Parts: sequence; C-alpha cells; structure tokens
Amino acid sequence: MKSVLTGLIILIILMGCSPQIDSNGPKERCAKAMADMSTADTGRECNGLQVAVVNEAKKLALEINPNAKIEIEDESSKNKVVSKMEPSFDMTIDEYQDRFNRAAIGVGAEFRLKNIELKSGEVKNTANIKLNNNSSLIISSTKNGKFDGVISISRGDGTTKSGINMMLLSQVVFRSLDESLNTEEANKTALELLQKSVEVGNGKQITRAINGVEYFASFSKELGYFFGAQKIN
Repeated sequence: MKSVLTGLIILIILMGCSPQIDSNGPKERCAKAMADMSTADTGRECNGLQVAVVNEAKKLALEINPNAKIEIEDESSKNKVVSKMEPSFDMTIDEYQDRFNRAAIGVGAEFRLKNIELKSGEVKNTANIKLNNNSSLIISSTKNGKFDGVISISRGDGTTKSGINMMLLSQVVFRSLDESLNTEEANKTALELLQKSVEVGNGKQITRAINGVEYFASFSKELGYFFGAQKIN
C-alpha cells in the first residue's frame, strides 16, 4: 500500500511538470553533458547539432573537465573520434523495434515503433521518435547497425493519462531489453528509480544495473522525466 501511495504522489508531481526555457544555449548544454561524462545527457543535448557545434562543445567540455574522455577531431582527417564507445546490445534496430512493441503490448501500453529511421552521427546513428504529445524516444545504434541504447523522455500535461504513460513507457523500456522481467518486477524497479530521481531532482541521474544493463532515470521540472538504458558489459 505504501508503494502505491508513493507512486500516486510521484504521479501527481509529474503530471504538473512542464518544460521551461533553459538559459544556456545548445552548445553549452552539450558541453556540460560531455564534461559530466553522462551518456544519457550527451545523447539528449548533443544529438542533432551540427558537427562544427559539437566540436566547439568538446573544446568547452575539456575546459570544464580536463579529465573527460573526449578527443577533438583533427579537421584534416576523415576519422571522426568522440568519447569512448559504449558496448552495444546483440540486436539490430529492427529487432529492438519488435521487442519494444511486444513489451508495449505486454503492459497494455499504446506505444508502437514502426520503420525507425536513423540519422548518421559522428560515431553513432540516432533516431528521435515522437510517441505522443508528451512522450518521445531517442534510439541509437553503432555504425555497424547494432542497437546500443534508448532514452525515453516524458512530460506531464496535468492529466492522469500522461502520468500513467510515463510509468508505462519506463516499464516498456525495461521489458524490451530484458524479457525475463515480468510486469511486476519491471513496474517495481521503474517506480523505485522514478521515486529516487524525483527526490534528488535537478536532473541528477539515478542508476540501477541489472543483468549487464544499466538503467538510469532523471527528473527536473524544467525538462521532465528521462528514463533510459545502456549496455555495460
């Protein structure tokens, strides 16, 4: 009963969150994410920026944190080098799409993926997918076509449905990557991460490693609720 009440309280908080304008520009936000060495934030803030802007952000990131694992691309070279590559999942983007849709059906969610179109990046290919007015996904793959991460982005609009969709999307992400998790396990873990990310706030990440996958959550009133996963071994 306590966990249900906690979940309802969190739901109410998230239902009321709405995006606000960040005072920093795209380059500065991208630089901060790279300086913090946060894969989730880097994917969110740097995705879609022009190569020249990303390179400037790298330089700024190294000024902020000289120990960050970032290399500036030599403009005279065709080899594009970014921060260290993360391990990928043993599945293609099409295979992940099928797993995501199966997981969505399994928890009774309306989300569906179809014909994912990736855009080429420096070291990764990414797709920004709008699921509905309040929820979207960032999906990435390696250059050889292997799926290597997903980030869900949810914002409340004041309705109960938008709050429920936040929870359902987190469950779908869980089960799409680990089909051994049943609905109860996925719901419990998603709720715990959500609760802790709301308690901490300010966009700070809360992580949990399960079966070789790192799941992460962050929440801020300005940006909403981020939930994602990446392979760690």
